[in-house]
Amino acid sequence: PIGIVFMNRTGHFRFTVADYETFLLFAGLAGAALDRTMLEQHNRELYRASTEVLAAVVDAKDPTTLEHSRHVAFYSRELATLMDLPADDIERIELAGLLHDIGKLGIPDLILRKPGKLTDEEFAIIKTHPDRGARILERHPALGQLIPMVRHHHEAWNGGGYPLGLKADATPLGASIICIADAFDTIVSVRTYQKRRSVDEALQELERCAGTQFHPVMVRRFIDHLNANRSLVFDSETG
Repeated sequence: PIGIVFMNRTGHFRFTVADYETFLLFAGLAGAALDRTMLEQHNRELYRASTEVLAAVVDAKDPTTLEHSRHVAFYSRELATLMDLPADDIERIELAGLLHDIGKLGIPDLILRKPGKLTDEEFAIIKTHPDRGARILERHPALGQLIPMVRHHHEAWNGGGYPLGLKADATPLGASIICIADAFDTIVSVRTYQKRRSVDEALQELERCAGTQFHPVMVRRFIDHLNANRSLVFDSETG
């Protein structure tokens, strides 16, 4: 049993048949509402679990980025919360952060794991991963709201990003948030093409690129938040 409905009447009057039928109707409506709530919660849990599985598959494809998706989702949620967004939007941005690199499933391992600088041709292939990710998500009816954020998380504030070269507020808000979170975690992590840099160096790089690569207001809030809460930063060596 989930709960108990208790009815009481003071005085000498007994419940009537009509009272009893009204009670049964109320109890039935309450039970149906509880069932729907539990089903919705179950579906939300399955939805969340499916995105986390997909993200784990992406990270497993390239061991050097293991846990990267989880980190980006966490930082994205922190920044979305700082921007005072509605709870539903915050959750969607977090989930899009988990799946932001799902398009890399279609990128050859030799390119993803290449030590050193990519050629122009190889980088052109890497730049296809946002669109690849969007096409993957199009096959899942429940993930449609995440598509714009996944497709545009590499756009830049000055229009110098990809795939469409969107400028300023033309980029979806969630995509701009994920862009900052993605860049920060990449800078403080070891990659085949770069050494891990310190948190201070990462924040300085975000500051330098405010208003060019990154949304100027968002990145300022993110920098201030992490400066005041260094414990939120993941240790890239331990996850």
